[in-house]
Amino acid sequence: MRWPPAASPRKDGCPIDQETVNGLIDQAIERGVNYFDTAPIYGQGWSETVTGRALKRHPREKFLIATKMSGASDLSRENLTAMYRRSFQNLQVDYIDYYLLHGIGGGGIQQADSRASNQTRGRLKRLGASLRIGYPKNAYAGIGPAGNEGDGDGLCSASSPSPNIPYYP
Repeated sequence: MRWPPAASPRKDGCPIDQETVNGLIDQAIERGVNYFDTAPIYGQGWSETVTGRALKRHPREKFLIATKMSGASDLSRENLTAMYRRSFQNLQVDYIDYYLLHGIGGGGIQQADSRASNQTRGRLKRLGASLRIGYPKNAYAGIGPAGNEGDGDGLCSASSPSPNIPYYP
């Protein structure tokens, strides 16, 4: 999500205009929008926090939230787990509706197994991968419907690096 910039960064360093975001989200929800997509790296690292603050003012059942495991140069289990936990804190939610593995090729896809156990506890409603045109087909081996691995934009759910991860067509 691209949020409007503040006239000048706040004391905490946030470059996003929180009041404008609050108004935009209020208007969106009033008009029936219920899906909000963000990521830890959007908005110079502030999008999840600003989005969470704005959505916290609305009943949780009024919206769906998607965020991503993305932008990590350190694909260790510890780092990816810390990113996952920060997303819950930043978004101020008890569960995430769509948790997408985004641009994490190079071995990061194997980290999906640890997220699958959280899915069964209700913390993640959907686990999937978002792919970009131009990624080599083998970068996301085993992700998406047969024949679609890495050949287009959009959401594909894990078809199974692990038998614990359900497939959502």
